[in-house]
Amino acid sequence: FHRRRSDRLDVTTPASDQDRQIPLPRAILFDLDDTIIAAGHRLDVLRQIAGEFAAELAPLRPHEVAERLDGALAAFWSDPERHKIPRFGLSEARQQVFVEAFAAAGATHLTAELAARLADQFSHHRDRLTDFFPGARETIETLKARGVLLALVTNGDSATQRGKVERFS
Repeated sequence: FHRRRSDRLDVTTPASDQDRQIPLPRAILFDLDDTIIAAGHRLDVLRQIAGEFAAELAPLRPHEVAERLDGALAAFWSDPERHKIPRFGLSEARQQVFVEAFAAAGATHLTAELAARLADQFSHHRDRLTDFFPGARETIETLKARGVLLALVTNGDSATQRGKVERFS
């Protein structure tokens, strides 16, 4: 089911005569992450976490570390071959990326142990910030009330995604 942006049907408002002429699909598949729910802006979360570890990161400035880590995460997740397996161990993947980014920085005080603690704190903050996109819940409820069959698809690990489904059901 695809429409141009100008032809979008706003399912969160009562149907008008014009809306009734535009049929809804029988079924819709939704992706969970970054479609229905979001976990905060990654760079903002990284800046906050790096700020919490500022003393241990010195003489590097927290915003520099945050930008380096954001770049490393972007490179990691944009490489389809590299992220296939770690997707099913998100915490471990983040730790790996942080360790590699620290090693690339060449600063001896940026240890694997520090990278792992930063990655764990980043994961904790992202989990805490995860919430529905504005209007997502209402859209889903309206579609369901109008008889559209809904299904959820995801490519994350089952334990993490099941936790999100239970939390947001």
